[in-house]
Amino acid sequence: MADVEDPLHGILSDAAHKYWEDPNGHLIVSSIFSPLLVKWVPVLFTYANGATIDHYQYHFLILIQRVAQTAIEWGLAINDDIFAGVVDFSDPQWNGFVNGFVAYFLAQSDDYHSESQLQDVAGSLLKGYHYHFHKSIH
Repeated sequence: MADVEDPLHGILSDAAHKYWEDPNGHLIVSSIFSPLLVKWVPVLFTYANGATIDHYQYHFLILIQRVAQTAIEWGLAINDDIFAGVVDFSDPQWNGFVNGFVAYFLAQSDDYHSESQLQDVAGSLLKGYHYHFHKSIH
């Protein structure tokens, strides 16, 4: 399994806030690094008509479902590390990921973790953009 500390592994997600004409519209994009192309490749685009926790939760739930489905199809074990990602330091993105992760695993009949345990695991899988962090403190 890839080392999630390695900057070229994991899922990178962010939103473009002025992509659409609609001032409330956001283009949420999640990308993975392709060693073959040596480039970041978008794997999920979502239009959101806002930037709430719920908007991000829907994006991340779909992403997590697709990652899990692909792992199953390829005969790979579904472990926490395959969901590791980088988001900005906004509460909606961070909590949207956590809520999507929790919702996915609570729906699995063979997963017996509590909601609290799943929240802790989800939070541990995320890293924040240094760019957004530095902007927030300067």
